Amino acid sequence: MRIWLIALLSLPCVINAGDCGCEDVEEQLKRERAEDAKVHGCRTCTKNWGINENACPSVGYECNTAWTFTTNVLHTTDSCTCMEVRCAGTARLAFKGKLVNKMRCNNSEWFVGEEMADPVVCAKPCDTGVCPVSTPKPASADFNPLKVSAANGERNCATAGCEPNNGMTIMNADGTPLVPIADSITEVKCSSEGWKIGENMFQYVMCNASPCGPTKCPVKVAGSAMTSGEVFPLTVTGNGKECATATCPGEYVRMNSDGTVLGPLEAGALTCQEDGTWKDLDSTPRPLVMCKQPCARPQAPPTWEG
Repeated sequence: MRIWLIALLSLPCVINAGDCGCEDVEEQLKRERAEDAKVHGCRTCTKNWGINENACPSVGYECNTAWTFTTNVLHTTDSCTCMEVRCAGTARLAFKGKLVNKMRCNNSEWFVGEEMADPVVCAKPCDTGVCPVSTPKPASADFNPLKVSAANGERNCATAGCEPNNGMTIMNADGTPLVPIADSITEVKCSSEGWKIGENMFQYVMCNASPCGPTKCPVKVAGSAMTSGEVFPLTVTGNGKECATATCPGEYVRMNSDGTVLGPLEAGALTCQEDGTWKDLDSTPRPLVMCKQPCARPQAPPTWEG
């Protein structure tokens, strides 16, 4: 009789065993499945996001659809890490005209913040302070720093120019002139790679201090005469804001545009003019002048002993 009584008293515990936390376990399993699906959905985005320069900021940045992106590395042992995308190198990701940190994968789609990331583009700064206005090593008084205008609503990058008619010169890092820029170009545009002139990029550009400085007038004419050593370039002396002068250690010669010698020229020193020609002692404009190579001294005949 006592045994039956104990069994009857234990029966409610057996009947209620199904209510002892089973529903909580089921809910936990559902949450885990949802979390697994969410994590899986943030690791399965494909590299098919839209790229368009219209996503670029309108002021102070340039964008290029060819600049590359980089994604984070996912490890099989770390299933909780989601896919992310940034721009490679120094570029920044741009979305709807603003810079953002990254794109992230969510539910197999790319998002920036809470918005779907379409389209995006990589951007680099090109405003004031990006492109140098002078060379690392100081240039001579014949060259001045560029005058820079900041980016604005009409131009997305900074631009630079010089005094009217003075012109600009592409420079070497050591402060020496490399090549003059054509008079028709009065403004250069900053880019992330340097100063843009046409389709070419140059790191250093400066203003000519004078409209008739040392890079205004030609010092040589390429052609057969220079190749053979018959002639060589003028020696030019800059004078800051004054017009440059040129001399030869011997005789001057007038040149044709094809690099052949036109004839001798008697002159002491030549002065560069604003129109790009040299002026000699009688004030006659001389467009192309070079120095004549002095004749080699005749060698003494060999002597013989014995």
